[in-house]
Amino acid sequence: MQPEPHGLTAQTGIRSSRVNSFAVRSDVRALSIGYRSGTLQKYSGVFISAVAWVVFLIGLAYFLLAAMQQQAEELSAGLDSTERGISYCLSAILLLAVAVPQWVMGERRLNRLLTI
Repeated sequence: MQPEPHGLTAQTGIRSSRVNSFAVRSDVRALSIGYRSGTLQKYSGVFISAVAWVVFLIGLAYFLLAAMQQQAEELSAGLDSTERGISYCLSAILLLAVAVPQWVMGERRLNRLLTI
């Protein structure tokens, strides 16, 4: 029986398959982490936009309350309700300005990962 050449032992076949399977598992793990972060980004945008719509509806309720108070000639209460309605509606617009780009970027990230 001849000695095996240096560096080529029976274990190299085992090592190479382990390295290959590790590389495959590492690739799956990277895809999984990217997929999870894209999903998290997308659904955080969806959640923030849902919160923005609720805040906008609260602002509209304050506008309705202000209209009813002005009809009842309660001027200071009507102005306070109008001010709160404006602040809630502007807050909703700011929340949507943050949420929609997050939603779109998360969707693009997921599409890019799934088309590779």
